[in-house]
Amino acid sequence: MPRGWQGNPPKNVDEARSRIVDAAMGCVARKGPAKTTVSDIAAELGVTRATVYRHFASLDDIWIAVSHAASDAFIDLLIVRVHNLSDPADIVVESLAYVVEQLASEPFAGVLISTGRAETLAVSMASQLAIDVTVSALRSFTIDWDALGYSDVDLDEFAEFVLPILHSLIVTPSKHRTARQLRMFLRRWVGPSIVPPPSPFPPSIRGHADRTSSCDRHLQGT
Repeated sequence: MPRGWQGNPPKNVDEARSRIVDAAMGCVARKGPAKTTVSDIAAELGVTRATVYRHFASLDDIWIAVSHAASDAFIDLLIVRVHNLSDPADIVVESLAYVVEQLASEPFAGVLISTGRAETLAVSMASQLAIDVTVSALRSFTIDWDALGYSDVDLDEFAEFVLPILHSLIVTPSKHRTARQLRMFLRRWVGPSIVPPPSPFPPSIRGHADRTSSCDRHLQGT
């Protein structure tokens, strides 16, 4: 009679974590995220709760992994959503608005929202993995970022910039904006930051920064 892992133990830690995530997604598909417990996930795999906790410290950590595992499928939805748009600002604004409006209804990508884990969502969205996923989405759009003057560092910083905005709009909206109002808000505040990539210094202090940099180089040469 099969024992742990239904008689087919994982070959390594990565496979074990992947199978736990798959089992969690299976439970969510059947029961919904709010009713899914670590015990359910363990039973799905034929292991004990202790085995699950050996690979994930908490259910929150499992939900983070589930949301990231579903990110590629959600990016595909974004690409379809903006495929008729050509202006870079329009593409970014519409994709951000879509995330705000639809992420919570996604059973896997939005699991941290639907289970009320706002603090965990904030930590997850501040992670380097979240930045990498966001950059992947930006690179997937029909935007020639290189032609616009964006380096890889610029895109990383842009992702770091928009993620807290998304979190705020998703979790703690200050106003109940209509779809049109949301897009106008994003167009006004996010749109101007897209083309061209902004200088790291505003005009009022750019000259001072350039002089400081020149002075630093002079001192290093002495």
